[in-house]
Amino acid sequence: MLPELRRAEAQTIVANYATSASACGLIPVPLIDVVGVSAVQLAMVSALCKHYDVPFSRSWAQALIGSIVGGSLPRALARGLAKSFFKAMPIAGALVGITGVAALANLSTRTLGKLFVDHFEAGGDLETADAANLRAAFEKEISNPKAGVVSEA
Repeated sequence: MLPELRRAEAQTIVANYATSASACGLIPVPLIDVVGVSAVQLAMVSALCKHYDVPFSRSWAQALIGSIVGGSLPRALARGLAKSFFKAMPIAGALVGITGVAALANLSTRTLGKLFVDHFEAGGDLETADAANLRAAFEKEISNPKAGVVSEA
């Protein structure tokens, strides 16, 4: 397969899973949405491994995703959890919670997918992934105002 085509197909995989992560953010039950997003991200990494013929290990991927996302998004994750709890509030709180969690889910999934695509394109696999470097790249991407994240004052 041509490298350009392979990358384009990988980007489509990431976009589809980011949409699914957004849908999980729309779940009106606090914390269930966060669990759903985590499951979608794990499934995305599995699909990318299959696409790039990279061996997939569920436990290795879970640990890596947790290290990248969980280790680099404490404030955004806290905001995401807070927005998840807003869903329990009538009308206005629910709208804020639902849209905020959906947007954060989409952004974090797209960013995570981009990092794995780049890593696999460079010939890496799950075992050679450097969690610290990926976490730093994730932080840089997710905090970029052009990525749709409003920086805190």
